Order: sequence, then structure tokens, then C-alpha cells
Amino acid sequence: MGLDDAISKARRQQELQEASKRQEEDRRQRDQQRLGLLLTEAAERLVPYRSETLHLMRVSPTGAFLGQDGHRYQEVSSHWCWLIKELKNSPTAWNRSVMLLVMEGTTPHAVRAELNLRSSKAGQYVSSLSLTPVGPGDYSDRGFAALLFGEWVGELEKDLGAAIVRYERGT
Repeated sequence: MGLDDAISKARRQQELQEASKRQEEDRRQRDQQRLGLLLTEAAERLVPYRSETLHLMRVSPTGAFLGQDGHRYQEVSSHWCWLIKELKNSPTAWNRSVMLLVMEGTTPHAVRAELNLRSSKAGQYVSSLSLTPVGPGDYSDRGFAALLFGEWVGELEKDLGAAIVRYERGT
């Protein structure tokens, strides 16, 4: 094999890698666009059921809320939200992980929230931890294909559909 053959082969490999990166970026953009439309539609359908609130707290020596850990907390923000699904079971009503559809202004976000503070009211979620956007990792138990091919958005769509029906029926 001559140098010209080696150069041609290297160019083909480079072109294939660049094409693969472009395809992956295009897929990610399509997933993000699809996700945005999905969350907007879900929020529109759930608006009549505004009965839950997510309260985000931070440690504050003058906070009015006393946590289970003995620290005082102050509310930083609150948002309308709807429970998409429980992510792990816990024997208590606090210190659990949930997936929520949260409204920040007029923008809906699907987030994972660690509820590490006890709420005194039903339909109130309280956390002092950062929210994490829902992504492929939340559906990794569904297999590698869900991560690789963006099928996680379809799985989220199924979960949102189930949540909408649950709210419609009041269960």
C-alpha cells in the first residue's frame, strides 16, 4: 500500500467520523425539539389540574421552615408542578425521588427532584437540592437502545400520558 492509499483511507475514515458526529448532533436537536413540543402539550393538558406545588428551599439561619435535619430553611422559589412518576420507593413521604413536570413561568420542564424535606400539606413537594433535567439516564433501565437512539423521549411520552390520565381521573 502506498502513501496515497493510506491518505485516501484516512480521509474516508475522517469523513465517516464527521458524518457520524453530524448525524448524532442532528438526532440530539430533533430530540430536544420533540421534547419541547411534548412538554408544552403535556403542560397545556395538565393546567386544569393545578393542585400541586414544588417548593425549593435553601438553608438559612432565619428561615421559617424547620427541616428534619434540624436546619432552618427559607423558600427560594415555588412552581406549579405535576407528578409524572415516582422514581424510587421510600417508606416515608419525604426523602424520595420523583419525576415532575414543572412550570417556570410559561416554560415546562421535566425534572428529577429529590424530596429531602417533609411537606406539611398533600400536593406539596419540598426540596433543598438542585433539580436535574430528565434525560436519557432516567431511562437507562429500558436498555442501551433507549439511550443511543433517543427513544427515551418516547418513554417519557408514555409516562406523561399515564400522568395525564391519572390527573383526569383524580387518582
